[in-house]
Amino acid sequence: MNLASPILDGKMQQAEEPKGAVAQQIRKEFTSDPIIKLVDDHQQVVGPLKLCIPPPIADVEVFSKVSMMEVVGVNRKTGKPRKMIAIVFKATITAQVPPASYTVSESDHVLQNVEVSKRFVKHVKQVIVEEIGPDIPAR
Repeated sequence: MNLASPILDGKMQQAEEPKGAVAQQIRKEFTSDPIIKLVDDHQQVVGPLKLCIPPPIADVEVFSKVSMMEVVGVNRKTGKPRKMIAIVFKATITAQVPPASYTVSESDHVLQNVEVSKRFVKHVKQVIVEEIGPDIPAR
């Protein structure tokens, strides 16, 4: 699987501390998976001529976007509407063979960002293993 670095909206870029923490959190959830293997998404520079070798082609590619937005929800204690800042994770999961595309999203209060990212990755993994995995040809 090729996991591209997530695209952060402007509010998320300002709030992210330290920089790169969101991408690191998402990648960390995939690195220990016994089924899904990540390919490096960076080009390698080889030899004195500085030839760029593109990363290996992956069976699955995941492109994600992370944003923060103000949403209206219902206060669980009072039952009344209230505004809150939510963190929203969205991913497009693309399979090469057979060609297929899936969308996954997860959101919750911004203070629950680690839990939301874990649920998000769990949904991405579920799509890869259950929907795409059975159709990937054996190598």
